[in-house]
Amino acid sequence: MIKQIGIGLYLIINCGFTQAQEKWISSAQIDFVFPNNATYSYDNSENHFFKEDFFYNGFLLRSFAIQADYNYLLFKKFSIGVLGGFQTQTKPSYVFLKFGGVLKYYFVNKNEIYVYMHAANNFTINNDKFRNGANARFGFAFPFLKKKEFAVV
Repeated sequence: MIKQIGIGLYLIINCGFTQAQEKWISSAQIDFVFPNNATYSYDNSENHFFKEDFFYNGFLLRSFAIQADYNYLLFKKFSIGVLGGFQTQTKPSYVFLKFGGVLKYYFVNKNEIYVYMHAANNFTINNDKFRNGANARFGFAFPFLKKKEFAVV
């Protein structure tokens, strides 16, 4: 009897763990940002507050980022997760490490089109120019290359 209970518990735990694994999603992104304007409000290491507005001409890369996130599917089409990464900006010239959270809504399923909102705290590598700050982003992602193991969005 104890052997049957042990086998039953083993199967229940393993089945539950297998189903739980399907709720976890990890992804990595490479971001190329081409804004036409940007506003930055920050204080430097001497606590001087700055507000700068930039208007860009032409189609030039102003920011580049590599980041990854780890999400849990709360519902069939909605996930919540954490993200971390690295970002550079050209004007003003900064290099950041970022850590924050992300919400995703999948229109069809987790391998298709989705909208996302993420909020992250940026920690600069050069404390003389900038100490830390926040970054919020709302976006739309869709796959343009799909394979069995992964999708490029």
